[in-house]
Amino acid sequence: MVQHVYIDDSTLFERITQHDAEAFGIIMQRYAATLCAFAFRIVGNTLVAEDIVQEVFINLWEKRCKLTPGPSLRNFLYLAVRNLALNHIRTQKNHLAHVDNYLFEQKAALWVIEEERYRLLSEAVKQLSPRTAAVISYSCDGLPQEEIARKMGITVATVKLLKSHGIQKLKKILGPLSFLLGMIQ
Repeated sequence: MVQHVYIDDSTLFERITQHDAEAFGIIMQRYAATLCAFAFRIVGNTLVAEDIVQEVFINLWEKRCKLTPGPSLRNFLYLAVRNLALNHIRTQKNHLAHVDNYLFEQKAALWVIEEERYRLLSEAVKQLSPRTAAVISYSCDGLPQEEIARKMGITVATVKLLKSHGIQKLKKILGPLSFLLGMIQ
């Protein structure tokens, strides 16, 4: 099994500005799905959302020489997607004619936070044992402990134990971000 070393976004952004296609591929793989989901929430159309994300990545690659790596590549990508999505909506006169811009931007900001919270928690859950990760994932989906036990073929007591151990491990993994565990029911 090949293990990949995690490379932080700022290092990848720096490498992209130096024409590193591999770093660009890692960034695309890391963010494409969540950016598409974010764009979809704004435009309400899967194909348009995918086009917007593709355009953001094309622009990132084409303008890589002119970019100055900032404090957060993630914020840069989300802002670029949001701006393109809003531009798309402005060109579609029949879309969102009665939406107050302030409320829309507030919702967009909340969506970014929600997507990032989900991504961070998902990454942390991947570090748990498979059974513990499954219990935590089912709990995040809102399944009651009895249903989790039935699906996994284990007792409710085992579900409770795995969930408790999982939450404790996630607190250690997430550290100051352990408030994300509020998503687990």
